[in-house]
Amino acid sequence: LQDGSGKGDGCYDANWWDTFNSAGWSECADGYAIVGLYFSDCNELYCLESARCCPVAYFEPDMGSCTEGDVWGKFDDNGDDHYFKCASSSYINGLYRTDGNDLHNLESFKCCSYDVGNTNSVYQQYATTNCVDVDTVSSDTLGYVTGWTWCPKNMVLAGMFKDGSDYDDWYGIDKIWCCEIARKERALRYGSLPAGAKGKK
Repeated sequence: LQDGSGKGDGCYDANWWDTFNSAGWSECADGYAIVGLYFSDCNELYCLESARCCPVAYFEPDMGSCTEGDVWGKFDDNGDDHYFKCASSSYINGLYRTDGNDLHNLESFKCCSYDVGNTNSVYQQYATTNCVDVDTVSSDTLGYVTGWTWCPKNMVLAGMFKDGSDYDDWYGIDKIWCCEIARKERALRYGSLPAGAKGKK
């Protein structure tokens, strides 16, 4: 899927430089999961500039349903910890924000599942229960410095942890939740990338 630095067959960078500056969704293409997030040198919400998107489903029959993971009010500066996680066998495909530049303006995650029962697909892939916390504080990422925050090798983004501090910006996210996707088989190479996307092999 990806090597821990966002490189893998069919992966590409979703440009969020404009879309994540105002209210609305910023997403990967259908069937793609976020494996990394790129930040410029600031910690306000709009400093999230890009997402590395990698394919987890290649044909429409492989794709499960998508739902909104609501964090309205839960990422507010209220002194409470909150750990948002997509349901099992799901990955984050996009983020929704309202107007404003604070963390509490991050309101929803788009969580998509993959069809683990489609035995006819040559690209059948499945999620395992192997999920890990990635500490973004000790690594000084996620708004601390310019650059990427990655999920480990063959893992995709599936959640975020908001600590109970009074930080109302990316500093308030102490951890991301990453889950493994293992491939049962891969008979063919990936198909075409979304229009205008450049691959990250």
